[in-house]
Formats: sequence, C-alpha cells, structure tokens
Amino acid sequence: MIAISKNIIKGAMFMAETKYIKVLIDELNKSYSQPNSLWNYAEDNTLSSDWLFNTPTNSLGKKYNEIPMPVKGNDPDFHLQPCEDSCVSSLSVALKSSVKVPGGQPKKFSPGHSYSFYESIYELIISAEKFVDITTLSPFTGYFLSAIRNAITYISNKEENKRPIIRILYSNPLPNIPPLDVKNFLTDLTRDINENSKMEIYVSILRSSFTSWNHSKIIAVDGIRSIVGGHNMWGEHYLDSNPVFDVSMENSGTSTLHAHCYADDLWDYMIWRKDPTPRLLFSYDKKEDLKLGAYFPDFKKDEYLHAAYTFNTFSKKNEISLDAFPDKNIFKNIKQSLSNKSSGNIPILSVGRRAAIDVFPKIDSYVTTHIEPSDDMMIKLISLAQKNIRMSLQAFHLLYGLVAAYNNKLFVELGKAIERGVDIYIVISNPGAIAGGLGSFSAPYDGENPDEINAKLFEVMVTDLNMVEITAKNLINTHFNVASLRYSSDETYPNNIPISNHAKTFMVDDTVFYIGSQNQYICNLNEFGYIVESSDKAQEYKNLYWTPLWEQSQRKVSKLFSDDVKNEESAEAMAFIFELKKNKRLKKIWESTLLKHKYNTSEENLAEINQQLNAIIINAGFATTMQRVVSTLDTPFFKEERSEHLPSKESDRFVLDLLTNKQLLIDFSSIVDKSVDSFDVANKNIISFLKLKGYDCNASQVVTSFDLLRNHILEYWCGNYDAWCTNDGGKSFDESILQFNSSASRNLITEDIPVLNGPSLIITGNLGVTVDGVKIIKPIYDNGVLSWDASNGNTTSGHITFSEITRPGLMDNFVGCEFYGTLVFSNNIIESKNEIVSYYGRIHDRLEQELANKKYDYIWYITSILGSLALIAISGIITASCSKKRFDNEKSKRDSKHKDDDHYIEFEPLISKQSSLDESADSDYANGEITDERHSELRKRNQTKSKKQDEQDKSETSVYKSVSMASDLKVFDIIRKSDYKDLVSDYNNKINSLSKDLPWSFCQTEIDANIELQVMDVLVDKDEDFSEDIDTFAKEIQTTDFERQTSDVIDDFVSSSMTSQLPELDYFKAKALLSTEVIYPAFQKVISVDSDTSYLQDSVRSSILKQKDHYLTENTATIQQKLSEVASVLVKTTSEVDSSKEELLRVEEELKVDKDNIDLQEQKKKLDAEIDALVEKQKKEESDKEDLSQKDEKNKHDMESNSDDRKDIEKRKSEKGQAIFERGL
Repeated sequence: MIAISKNIIKGAMFMAETKYIKVLIDELNKSYSQPNSLWNYAEDNTLSSDWLFNTPTNSLGKKYNEIPMPVKGNDPDFHLQPCEDSCVSSLSVALKSSVKVPGGQPKKFSPGHSYSFYESIYELIISAEKFVDITTLSPFTGYFLSAIRNAITYISNKEENKRPIIRILYSNPLPNIPPLDVKNFLTDLTRDINENSKMEIYVSILRSSFTSWNHSKIIAVDGIRSIVGGHNMWGEHYLDSNPVFDVSMENSGTSTLHAHCYADDLWDYMIWRKDPTPRLLFSYDKKEDLKLGAYFPDFKKDEYLHAAYTFNTFSKKNEISLDAFPDKNIFKNIKQSLSNKSSGNIPILSVGRRAAIDVFPKIDSYVTTHIEPSDDMMIKLISLAQKNIRMSLQAFHLLYGLVAAYNNKLFVELGKAIERGVDIYIVISNPGAIAGGLGSFSAPYDGENPDEINAKLFEVMVTDLNMVEITAKNLINTHFNVASLRYSSDETYPNNIPISNHAKTFMVDDTVFYIGSQNQYICNLNEFGYIVESSDKAQEYKNLYWTPLWEQSQRKVSKLFSDDVKNEESAEAMAFIFELKKNKRLKKIWESTLLKHKYNTSEENLAEINQQLNAIIINAGFATTMQRVVSTLDTPFFKEERSEHLPSKESDRFVLDLLTNKQLLIDFSSIVDKSVDSFDVANKNIISFLKLKGYDCNASQVVTSFDLLRNHILEYWCGNYDAWCTNDGGKSFDESILQFNSSASRNLITEDIPVLNGPSLIITGNLGVTVDGVKIIKPIYDNGVLSWDASNGNTTSGHITFSEITRPGLMDNFVGCEFYGTLVFSNNIIESKNEIVSYYGRIHDRLEQELANKKYDYIWYITSILGSLALIAISGIITASCSKKRFDNEKSKRDSKHKDDDHYIEFEPLISKQSSLDESADSDYANGEITDERHSELRKRNQTKSKKQDEQDKSETSVYKSVSMASDLKVFDIIRKSDYKDLVSDYNNKINSLSKDLPWSFCQTEIDANIELQVMDVLVDKDEDFSEDIDTFAKEIQTTDFERQTSDVIDDFVSSSMTSQLPELDYFKAKALLSTEVIYPAFQKVISVDSDTSYLQDSVRSSILKQKDHYLTENTATIQQKLSEVASVLVKTTSEVDSSKEELLRVEEELKVDKDNIDLQEQKKKLDAEIDALVEKQKKEESDKEDLSQKDEKNKHDMESNSDDRKDIEKRKSEKGQAIFERGL
C-alpha cells in the first residue's frame, strides 16, 4: 500500500492499476516519507470533454489567413469592436467574460481565435465561493486581464458569503526588473468593484532570486477545479496576431487541492522571507546615471511588491494596503471545509519543484542539489518508455548565462531509450521565434535547430554511454526525430516571422502524459504540473493535439548534426575557467573534486565524480560539461603564456584610474554594456575606447589587472557586508570534510537556516576594518585573505577569504563580493561548545556615507562590468577542438620538404605569420630606435636590393627574428643563473621587508602573478588559419617590445615611493633584475630552446651566415651588436660553446663596479659610438668571409682580437644594469 497523507488527500482510494505512476510513487517514497506540497497523488479526478486547451484554438492544419483575428474597437474592457450589423455572423461571439454582475447579458464581439481559453478561466473563477489561487509568471495583460477583472468584479456582486478569498501570486525573472508595481496592478484589477462590497484580495510578487522565480501557471478554485499548464496570461502573445502555441488542461478532483497546497507553500516561503532575509544584491543609487544599474535593483521600495485589497472596518470600504500579506494559515484554516465533489477515476500525480536557494552558502554548496520531484519524475518517466515518446517543447536550452542549460540526465535517458528501440518524436519552437507581432526582446520564444539537438544527443551517447560513433548516429537516424513547429503549409508567420512554441508537454507509450509549466532544460524555477495516466485521455490528447501537430511539423525533421552545441559549450567552459580565477569558493571545491578524479581508477567512482564535477559547473551557473572544461584546460590556449593577456603598466594604470574617476567608469561601463552581434566589434569598441582615453592595453589585460588588484588592495572589497554565523566549529568551509550529496531532501522552508545575526563586517580599506561595530586592530590583508588576532586587543580573531561571483548560480542568485572563513569569539561573548564559528557575508551596500568623496567610492559598479568584460576577454567561441582542427589543417598543407620535420611543424604557424608580416610592413622600422641618419642609410641600402632578392630573403629573415630571440634568451639564462643570484636574494629580502602599503604593482606576489597564465584566446574567425593566433605572440617577442616592457617596469619602479624606501638598490641593477625575473620568464615560456644543437639554433646559425647583410638593414645597431654576440657563440663547436659560456660568466663576475662612479649620459654616448664602430666592423668582416670555415675562423679571431673591447663593453653593461640588455634585446 502506498503511503498517503490523509490530511492532504481526503477520501482518495488507491484502486486504479497504474503501470507508470505506481513506479514513480515508489521512487518518490525513497526520498519522502509521505506526499507533500511538492508531490501528491489522487485518482478521483475527472477530465471533461473540453479539458485540453491547445492554443491557438483550431489552428492546426489551417493557413494563417484562415485563422480569425480579433476586430479591434473601443470597448472599455476588451478594446474590441462591439458587434452590431457590421459583424460577420460566423465570427460573432457573445462573450460570457464581458458580464460583471450575476444575471448580466454578454456583449457580442468578433474576438478572433482562442477566446474560449479566457472564457474558461472566467467561468472557473466566478464559480468560486471560498478560495481562489492564481499563480503565474507575470501580470495578466490584454483580453486575459479583461476577463479576470470582470470575473473578480462579478464575484464582488455576489452574496457576501459566496465571495471567495483571492490570492494572486506572480513573479519577475529578475528581482523586480523591469520594475513592477503591485499597487497599480491591483488598482486596475479592482477598478470596477463597488468599494463598499467587502472583498479580500492579496497580490504579491515572488522574488526568490536572480535566477529563480515562479514559473508555475495555476488557477485553482475551492479545491475542486483547476487549470494547470504552460500558458502565461499575456493577451498580446496568445490572442492576437502571430500567436504562440501552448498547452494547458482543466481538471476536476482532488488534484486541484494539491495545486492549492503547492501555491500555499509559495506564499509560506514569501511570508517567511519578508522578515529575516536580507537584501543580498547591490543597492543602486538611481541618481547615478549608470546603465549597468539596470541589473542591480534598488530594494528600497519593497512595499510595492506586496499589497492587499481588503475591507476597512473603520472607513467601511475596501482599501489597498501596501506591504500587506495574508495570514500564513489562511489556506490551512479553510482547507478542511473544502468539500470534494468529484467522483472521477483518472489517476493524476501532481509534481512540482521548490527552486529554493541556499541562504547560507557552504563549501559544498556547488555540489549539493536538493530533490525536486518534478525533475526526477520526468526523467524517470522517460526511462520507463518502451514504445514511443512524443514531446512538444519550446527548447532544450535557452540563453547561455541564464543557467538554462541542456539537461544532461535527460539526454542520457533519451539515448538509452533509442538504444532499446524506442521511437522519439519532438516538436520544438523555431530559432528566432517571436510571438504576437512583438519584438525579439519582449516576446522571445527561441528554439534550437533540430541539428543542434541531434548533435547534443550524439555527444552524450558517445561520451556518457560510451557508444561507438557510427552506432550512435545510426540509432539517431533510425529512432530520433526532431522537427521545428509547423501548423500548416505556411513555413513562417507573415513577414518571415518564425513560429513560436511554448508548450511543456510529453507523452510516453501513448498512455501517460505530462502537462505543466516545466521546461526540459535546466533552470531553477518554481514549477507545477500533472502527470496523467489514462489510455482514453491519452488517445484524446493524441487525436486533438499531437497527431495534427506532427502531421504538419514532420516535414521539418532533420538528420544533420550541428557544431554549434560544441562551440557554445566550449565558450561556457572558458567562462567557467575565467570564473574560477575570481570565485575562490568555487575554485576551492572544483580543485578538490578534480583532484579526486585524477587519482581515482574505479569506473564506478569516476562516474560519480564526473557527476559531481558536472553538478559544480551547473550549480555555478554555467551551461557546459566537465568533459568540455577539462579538455579546454588542456589546450595550448590555457597552457601557454601569452603576453597580450598579461597585465601591463597601462592596464594597471587604467584600473587604478577607473577606481578614482567616476566619469571614466561611467563611460567605460557604457562601452562594455553596448550590445553587439560579434566579439570582433565588442573587442574593437573596448580597445578603441582605451586608446581614445590614452591607455595602450586591451580588454584581457584590463581584466587581469583587476584580478591582481583584488588580491592586494583591500579597498577593492570595501563596503558593508551582511553576515551570518553558523556554530559548527568552522566546518562550513572546510573542504577536508566535504561530502558530495547529489540529492538532499529538505522542505521548502528550512527551520535550521541561519538567519542574519551578524556580526556585520565593514571594510573601508585604509580607513579601517570594523567587525560588529568594533574597529579591528592591526588587520592583515594578503592575497585576498583578511585576518586579525585577539592578541592585538581585538574582541575576536578572524580569518576570512574574499571572493567574487559574476554569474548567478542555479541554486543561488547572488552576484557580487562575498567573504567566508572562521571567526573566534573571546571573553565568552557567545555560549558555545565550539569556540570557532563559520563566518559568511555578502555585500550589502557601498557605504555612501563612509566613503563619500573617497578614492574608491565607485568600486561597486566594477563587479558588474567584469562579467561583461570577461565575456569579451574570452574571445567569443574558441574551443580546443577548433584549435586542433586548424593546427591539423596546417600540418596537412605544409610544404612536402618539411613533412616529417617536427620542429618545423611546431613553429610553422609562427614562421609563416612572420613572413606575411614582413611582406606587409616596412621592415626598416620593425625594431628599435633608429636615428634620422640611420633611417637614411638603411633606406638607401634597401632600395638597392632587387625585388627578387627581397622575396627570397624575407622568409628566412623572419625565422631569424623570431628564433634568434630564443637563442639570445638561452645565453641570457646562463648569465641570470650566476651573476644575479646574490642580487635576487638581496632584492627579495628588501621586498619582504617593505610595509603592506607598498604600491601594489610591485609586490612580489604581483610579480609572480604577472607570469601567471591568463590566456583567453584571440582567435575569432573560425575560417582563419591556425597561424593567426600566433600573430600577437610573434609581435610580442620582438626586441622592441622586450625593451619597452623592461623600461616601463623600471621607470615606474624608479618613479614610485619604493625608491626612497630602498636607497641602496641600484636603478640599473633593479632594471636588470626585473628583466631577468619578470620579463625573461614570460618570453622563455613562449619560445624555449632545449639544446645547443636544436633545429632552432641551426636555423639561427643558417640565418646569420646566409642573411646577415639583409638582417642588418632591418635592425637597429644595438640589436645587431647583441645578435652578433649570439651568433659568435652559436657557431662554435660544443666544447667551444662551453668554453665561451665559462668565459662569459667569468667576465660578468669581474665587471661589477660601484654605481656612484657612473655618469649615465656620458656612458650612453660612448656606448653608442662603440656600437656603431662594431657595426661597421661586422660589415667589413662579412665582406672578407669566403666560406663557412673561413667565417668561423674569422669570428674566433675577431672575438680574441677584440677581447679588450668586449670586456670594456661588458663592464659598462654590468655597471648600468640592463641598459645594454634593453638595446640588445
């Protein structure tokens, strides 16, 4: 016997033989001891002859011009033209919903199609005598509003004891964005009610979170009759031109009571939430003209979200009260008096989902999901299919970034179904579908191309079901049929408007079907629906709706497979990787779980860990998969360090200016927020803006500078944080005790949820840190962690980590700054068995009073900018597979003479790109600073060369430019590892001794972070060659950039306050140090040389010997001198190279002198003269060389004969630090 709660189900007996529902109930009983508001069962239901509403009514099989449209007019309620002699008799209808008083006469109109649906709603509401519950997505509009308003007016004119209590609950996808005003809505709804007719009406907006809102569509009356389904009551979308297709159903029976109970829990949640739940999102000062403010609402006017229309016993009339709620037991008290008059025999399982959020996030929040009966039962029902599955849906996923992702579990079950021979038929909305002749923003009903659904199922069958690709494709071609909706021979609505479908219904084995509000993609909304098991009613469903729908749509079935799914999920994978850099709580659990995956070998355990990783991604709000994220992390784009994504001096400067310049922030936010169709345009807009404002950097560099900023400037986190404490010994954020719980059972309202109890945290940067109103003594902030200790006189000790969330999660709406960690109370402030408590907080406001006119007053707008900026930095849709495909294409197209040369293959994109750069640019100006005289000389020499010789030489010259730097860096490495060892140690010691107020750009952690990988690939056009993404690489490794970056870092260093703090630290030694410790590693990772006999060094040697003259025409004298030194080393034998290295080290060691004896300007002049002399000497030497052996001997002789000169040069180089390196590199 199935356990049933008698206080919920009155008089229900379980006698029906249900093949499918019985299995579902058995499954539900494993998680719930008894039915509740989220699921329940009754079999005394009745479905009348007109129980099914599929709108637009009677349109399937008719062309558009055969569907009647409403005739507009001046009627004050319906705005229709009243029918007189002008009406076509066949289209004239006496609308019952036009009657406002019992016994009134209906007006005649030509209402067009689908009027019968709102007529049924009207009749249902006026039949009520005790209680009416209405839940919907947003307020009624158009003819729906007219019909419901007239129904409520009708009720107000009934006898007082037959006027029901009315509760209307709707929602808003974002928390009151766009702003909804309950008072205006309620005023309109009660417009025609006599104020002396006692009424009791409650209206409220459920705003549970940024990503979670009410999506259920219920009209339940007196516990007897109900309409449940997918229809939103929007007249413009459903009842006029270009109507959206949708399905709902009417039921009489105990299942109506279950719909009431579900609605009652939504009200319970809202009533509970109004007091203890804080305002968790950013406040927004409307006086600031920031576009991004639209995303962060102002909660100062919460009273306009809840209102009541009730009778005032003093004024003796009905009045609207703001911020008013019904008594929390209002339905529970009246439920016992509701009599069930139904004597039907239709079994219905009511299923819903709570979509509750975790008020107190923990370390396991991203891996723990709660049981949603509706989710689980629909998946389970699919798994029971033996013959066929018929589905009519809007889509399988929606806009990325709204957590409307593909349901991987659903696709696994669909794959298993076709593997066992089940035929699947699916009708979905068309891509770009728009309803009601409205716009794409106000009425979007996008579906996917069937090709995308095929591709997603194929991917799941191969990766999750381990199926051979050809087998998977054959099964899809045989059993899986997806079509875009068609209702007639018309391909679109007029003006090529795609046809829209909003239905949420499916049927299994032509026996059991679901009709409700829940889509089949992952989205954390409040949902409710009925699962009906009846062969007779299933046949009616098939005859009235499915068969005519499929007859028209089946011609659009596709058997193709699209790449869009893979590309979109790869883009989301990149966004997730980017989020890991900011969201430390997410990163902590991701890395912990990923580590388990790495060291686990059991297939069963791996499957469970994969499920955990997927849960983390989805719960964090990203529509991708674990496999996609891991494969993306393994691509060169995330393994190699790319200088265009590293923070620069310019991006650092821009970020600091952004924090202090309000107008700059406003201008920048408008650029980031600007809607564009392509990443190219977005990226160019930002770069153009930065250049216009005088900043030489890109979007990626700005983002990474923000990353560095947040770790070392406490002001970044300044604000007032609402805080929670959980008395658990600090375990909430201890990953060592993490337990993955794929389905945790709890009620909608959790009794043990921690409420806002402080102590609050206020961060004002250098102005101070305050906990519970007490200023913290000696707080320490380092690498995103704030700590303080009671030993310094504080009342508490704390250790908290700051984190930033830019994407609303599936189970949690919050976007913004948060902190988490532990708090230790002293002096017995709290009575607790555990001295340590878990401490968590979220930004509340930006401290307008405390931070007025302060440096970081506008920092709160930056977080929202970063979300959009990150998407731009991600560079659109870039995938590992795309990269590999292009690289493979390059390999297949390379010249046959290099076919088997791995070194050539590896650097082929760089080589080919450099060649194209040389052909399109004036190489005389490619590198270094060239004087006017040098310009003239080089141009004359270059003009004397023939075009043929130019074309022959350019390719190898390009190779030389690129790889000679690598060779040079290898020699540089030898110097670095010896001579500067002591200097590095000395410098590090001084850095560590500096105060925490040291400029953030020069903290040691930031130096390390400059080398850290921040790659978001710049390859945008998928048709470009793979070599294109090496473009910036090739440019960045040229010597001028090396010289520029070194100079910028040191110049900034010298101009900073550090100079006075480290007077004994030589400018030139510091320049040499930062060149070796900061810039050198970045380039060394880009192009490295493994051995002295490598292919690259052979290329260098060959280029030097064959193309030296041509090379000299394209480079500055300083670069020539340095590269000549490299060439001299490289052409020696292995033993001679070793000898040369030892000599070089010895020379470097001997040439250190006191910096105070050096006159910088004088030394530069002398050095330039000597460099020019060396260049002339090299020219003469080259003309005297006759063959390779003679050249080698000559180089040896020159090196020995010029030993004194070289020593003198190297001596000056050591004394000046990196001056020669800047020019030489």
